[in-house]
Amino acid sequence: MNKGYTLQQTVDSVKLSESLANQPNLQEFYGSVPWGVRSIYLYYVGWYDDNPTNLYPLTSSQEAKNIITLAGVKIRFLKS
Repeated sequence: MNKGYTLQQTVDSVKLSESLANQPNLQEFYGSVPWGVRSIYLYYVGWYDDNPTNLYPLTSSQEAKNIITLAGVKIRFLKS
């Protein structure tokens, strides 16, 4: 994280040493190293992923309407 790695880069770069990975009491039964790294990263950094569209996401319906408008398609929506 201090090196500016993304979440996935951080997960990919953290590995247990061979001496720890071979310990019978440290086997991954109820979790895994990638899960632990991901949890720690998200705890410190938070949920924001540097994508501003995720701050106030559109509903699926509104996103579809915007795409249709951008495509220049004229559709009359029926009201029920």
